[in-house]
Amino acid sequence: MVRREIALAMRYLPLERSKDILLQIAKGYDGKDRYYLEAFGIGCTDKEAKMYQILKKQNQGSKFDPIYSGLVWRLHPASSIRELKQWAMDQKLDHSIRRSMLFSISLIEAPQAAQAMVEIARSGTDQTASLAKVFIDKRDQGIWNTYKAKDMLRGGKASDTSYVDRLAPTSFGPETKLPNSDKILALRGDAQSGKKQVGRCYVCHKVGSVGVEFGPTLAGWGSGRDRKTILKAILDPSADLAHGYEGTELIVKGDKRIQGFVQAEGDPLVIRVFGGDDLVIAATDIKSRKKMSSSLMAPASQLGLDTQQVRDIVEYLKQN
Repeated sequence: MVRREIALAMRYLPLERSKDILLQIAKGYDGKDRYYLEAFGIGCTDKEAKMYQILKKQNQGSKFDPIYSGLVWRLHPASSIRELKQWAMDQKLDHSIRRSMLFSISLIEAPQAAQAMVEIARSGTDQTASLAKVFIDKRDQGIWNTYKAKDMLRGGKASDTSYVDRLAPTSFGPETKLPNSDKILALRGDAQSGKKQVGRCYVCHKVGSVGVEFGPTLAGWGSGRDRKTILKAILDPSADLAHGYEGTELIVKGDKRIQGFVQAEGDPLVIRVFGGDDLVIAATDIKSRKKMSSSLMAPASQLGLDTQQVRDIVEYLKQN
């Protein structure tokens, strides 16, 4: 029970602060306790793809492992589709296991998931193939509607994926001229006022349960840092990029630009873009890729904040 409660408490913490604890919780899973597994999954909210990569790297065995597969089943990021499909089609496994893997695939909103389900449905006439057809029928009316899974099952081609530019905004308000950090910190900060002003950060950051999971989670972030360090991160976010938040720019099919943070490598690649959406991109659709030298976060001067508001945000983050 204690481990379940700890797992749930990890939900709003960033991966760098929760990873070690979540891995310890994963080690405690016995392959059977669904309540424990659900608590682990909730604790991994918005961290599923990265946790999957860590667990996959740790799991070097070639034999089916009910503990590892259960963890993957609960996380089910798009990057796990190939593995889930492999288990679903493994006739050596019990039908109940294969069925649960089908269910996990059916929850993934990605064209690769629809394609995998079609391939399973075409694989034979056993129960798993028949159930795959049922999932296709249901999901075709919902999250897979644009992928035309039913058409694929009838022999049609997979729907062609089209992309649009997904770029991080460089400004969120009128540009303001701010003094240097010493002059800002010389002001008296008001944490209560800062709490109101930090709402501007919700479009990119989570603060507790509020906001978008794009940039680093801010709850507790400032408590272990001095005010000068907090202020520097706000004034010049490109000066010291947080680990795991080095931006990547892709040029994809149609010469569209996509900027964000890679959540999972491989084919498909998963990248989180502004707004918190995870885009699932086939390797063949990627024309080029480069690391961005500047932060995807706009500096304080582009947020429409005045000097006192910046100082108040620093105080709020320091105390929370």
